[in-house]
Amino acid sequence: PRQAPFAVHLFCAQAAVADGRRRAAGAKALGVEVDRRLAAKRTAVLEELVEEQHPPSADFPRFPEDEAACPACAPAPFTVHWKSAAPLRRLPGPIVLALGSSHDILYALASLTAKDFKVRYRNMSLGIFWSLMNPLIMMSVLTFVFTFVIRNTEKHFPLFLLMGLLPYNFFCLAWTTGTISLADNAAIVKKIAFPRELVPFAGVLANSIHYLIQLGLLLPVVGIVVGPSLLWLWLPVIVALQIMFVAGLSLCSAALNVYFRDTRYVVESAALVLFWLVPIFYSFGEIEQMGQGYSFLRTLLSYNPLAATIFCIRKILLYGEFLDWVTLVKLAGASAASMIIGLIYFRRAQSNFADYL
Repeated sequence: PRQAPFAVHLFCAQAAVADGRRRAAGAKALGVEVDRRLAAKRTAVLEELVEEQHPPSADFPRFPEDEAACPACAPAPFTVHWKSAAPLRRLPGPIVLALGSSHDILYALASLTAKDFKVRYRNMSLGIFWSLMNPLIMMSVLTFVFTFVIRNTEKHFPLFLLMGLLPYNFFCLAWTTGTISLADNAAIVKKIAFPRELVPFAGVLANSIHYLIQLGLLLPVVGIVVGPSLLWLWLPVIVALQIMFVAGLSLCSAALNVYFRDTRYVVESAALVLFWLVPIFYSFGEIEQMGQGYSFLRTLLSYNPLAATIFCIRKILLYGEFLDWVTLVKLAGASAASMIIGLIYFRRAQSNFADYL
């Protein structure tokens, strides 16, 4: 209430500080390290605000345990009209109080990523080794089919396949994980004030760790069979653009999945279709040799960021050739557009997440 005396406002602020302290104390019991750190940050900001305006006294205890005793707390338990609090009210919501610096955002992102990475292989005897088994099994099956059943003249065909399977598997797993990330972390999203974008980002980054491990094991084999090259320095750029593109897609699909739970199955079906539309077991040269009737397929592949990623990786690792600048520019443009559109749509859609999760 605007007409309440200063003591009432102070009591409300002290009640909010007490609430922050209780949240920080209960975070460990809930097993949420992020909640503990963010609640402690919010408590520190509010304590500084209270000490600046009114020191503790016998009439007004510092941290009242029962904020319900304050008659001015309903409906908003924290109503402050001090001039020093005006900048805080103009900033975007509880994010400023909960996350006061980029360090806290990075800490929250690292915690969520580590959780997704560890939970994926929890209670498994082989652990992370399973992330290497899937592409190796697919490579063996496709190599047998396209070597003994359907003749293929591609040189170093197993490596050719791996350079297509690894980006494709990462794209599908990261997109699917990012899509269901908000639904899987509904308790955190509803109870903790932090940027919700971090949840899909964490799902993508957790899969990118597997992706980087797989590429790290592929490079020595390529160095032995084909030979090392300075063009390999372009690989981090290509991988970063692919991660950016998948993160933007995951933001859109994760927000849609909150309102329409069928989104997950649409994403899985789209990933299955992409296996045949993306040149994993065939090359771009075979597409270019087709007649004019297949010009639409060439155009589709030229604007497909996943196909462009596979093309660039094979170009620098397998063929040792300079990148096609047109393809690289298209990949960078698609990745930037995906991220911008994903962020805009996610921030517009996140206001009603708590009602649907």
